[in-house]
Amino acid sequence: GILNNSITLRVGSNRVTYAYDSGERTLTRVERDALGIVQDTRVFLRECDSASFEIYQRNATNATYDIYPMASTNDAKIVRLRWSMSRKIFGQQQSVETVSSARIVIRKKST
Repeated sequence: GILNNSITLRVGSNRVTYAYDSGERTLTRVERDALGIVQDTRVFLRECDSASFEIYQRNATNATYDIYPMASTNDAKIVRLRWSMSRKIFGQQQSVETVSSARIVIRKKST
């Protein structure tokens, strides 16, 4: 899939951006209305060393957890977020590091 450190999703008429800032070491969510005016900003992760988003086309149909690479943004059905975090313990140089990954399936809400 396409690999980036941010992703913007349309939620109704609003746009929601999740972005990693390497300088601040944060993963932030910013929601903007149809005019681009910020409605909400939240820091989701602090002490974040890296974060990336990958976009995939769909789940496999053979009941496995395999995923297919994205053909275009219109075909995107799965977003995989990978992130790693670390911090100093008691002010010492030793760090505890955590690497995590999550797959989010995009579904269209029926009206």
